Amino acid sequence: MNIYSIMELILPYFYLIAGVALIGVSLGLFRFGQRQNIVYARLHILGVMDAACILVILFLGNPVAILAALVHFLLMPFAVHSIAWADFMEADDDV
Repeated sequence: MNIYSIMELILPYFYLIAGVALIGVSLGLFRFGQRQNIVYARLHILGVMDAACILVILFLGNPVAILAALVHFLLMPFAVHSIAWADFMEADDDV
């Protein structure tokens, strides 16, 4: 048994765990009500799950998927910070 056949056996379980975790995270995000600074908590939860999904994509071994995961990993902080900044500025306008 070589490493490729072992990965073919293990990889579906990684996908299943990542899929169940994504569903759990998405349901957990709706659990929070409207509170002060809740956007930051939601962004943190999504960032952790996003990093876990990128690791699963890297296990694929497909060069195109790896490139997409790396680009996503590099560009995601800009999107998250712009969302957080917009929420901060909106909250600052309410004062």
